Amino acid sequence: MKPQSKGIRPEKQSITAELDERVSGALYMILADYTGMDMPQTTELKKNLSDREASFNVVNNRMLKRALKGEAADLLRGQTAMIYGSVAQRSIRDYWK
Repeated sequence: MKPQSKGIRPEKQSITAELDERVSGALYMILADYTGMDMPQTTELKKNLSDREASFNVVNNRMLKRALKGEAADLLRGQTAMIYGSVAQRSIRDYWK
C-alpha cells in the first residue's frame, strides 16, 4: 500500500532530524569511505574513537544529504561513515599507525 501524500515518511524525517542534530552539535565532521574495513577493524576503530569522546556511524548517503542540505552532497559516494566529536583526528591517526 502506498502512502496517500507524497513527501518524506515520518521515520525518514526522524532519521534526518537525528543526523542534523549530530552534524550541528559537532565541532567537526569527517566523512570516510569505509570500503574494505572488516567488522573487527570497524569495531576497534569505534572503540578507539569512543574512548576519546568521538563517534563513528555508518550513514545512508541520501539521509545525510538531507541533513547537510547540499553542503557536501558531492562527497557522498559509496559506503559512507561519519566521524564526529572533538578529538577524532588524533584517534584516526593513532589507529592507522
